[in-house]
Amino acid sequence: MGRGFAVVADEVRKLAERVNVATQEITVNIGGMIDLVRETQRENEVINGDIRLTREVVERSSGEFQQMVGNFERTGDQLNQIAAAMEQLTATNSQVHDSVRQVHDLSVEVAGSMKSSEQTTQALSQATESVQELVSRFKIGRGAFDFNVDKARQFRDAIQDKLAELASRGVDIWDQNYRPMPNTNPQKYEVSYCSSFEQQVQPLFEQALSSLRGGVYALIIDNRGYGAIHNQKFSRPLTGNYQNDLVGNRTRRIWDDVTGQRGAKNTQPLLVQTYARDTGEILSEINMPIMVGGRHWGTVRVGCESAVLLEG
Repeated sequence: MGRGFAVVADEVRKLAERVNVATQEITVNIGGMIDLVRETQRENEVINGDIRLTREVVERSSGEFQQMVGNFERTGDQLNQIAAAMEQLTATNSQVHDSVRQVHDLSVEVAGSMKSSEQTTQALSQATESVQELVSRFKIGRGAFDFNVDKARQFRDAIQDKLAELASRGVDIWDQNYRPMPNTNPQKYEVSYCSSFEQQVQPLFEQALSSLRGGVYALIIDNRGYGAIHNQKFSRPLTGNYQNDLVGNRTRRIWDDVTGQRGAKNTQPLLVQTYARDTGEILSEINMPIMVGGRHWGTVRVGCESAVLLEG
């Protein structure tokens, strides 16, 4: 029985030792579990924070999506309005197109009428000039027309003598090398005889103009329409203002309009033209050719108020 009790006691001791070891292992395992629970708790808290942040983002996104939907709805309404406006504009453009076509057709008709009127006016002007030239051949010694024709002829003769004198003194009165003057409108040109004309020929212009009845200007141009000088009242310093210079300075110009070119190339004893000047006046002009040494140099241009030439 003693040996049996010893065996039992030894077994109890061994069992107690195993229980003690198991208890220590359980304690360690419980501590690990507690650590895992705590780690899980911390991770759950992080997840909860992420969930809260995600919810906030989703809520903001939802609000922005709602706003976008509202914007899309408003944009759709605006696009509908634009589409309606485009349809109306298309209809209006169609009406405008029809109106423009009608205006074009009328313009073509008006252009045809104006061309016909221009041709008629030119024919009438030529007929009037022919009548005036014929009348001038039958001088009656009275009237402003006869008077101004005589003054123009005297002016022409004085110019011919002066140009012949200048040529004999070495002045190149035939110079047609027109050198453009910068920053001028209408374009102006220089030639070599400009200064000689200003000194020697200019006084003849003033004498002729002062002797005319209803005279507006008295000048000369060469056979290409170039006029180096003009009357003093049309020879003022350039200002840079187009309208002021158009009236105030008419020197150094090439007169390439119909009236100027007809006068420049005319070799008949007398040419009378009525025209609208580029400054607005309606004038009558007496042209007589200038001959120097048997060569056609150009013409005198004597401009007068048209109504004056009708006076008795």
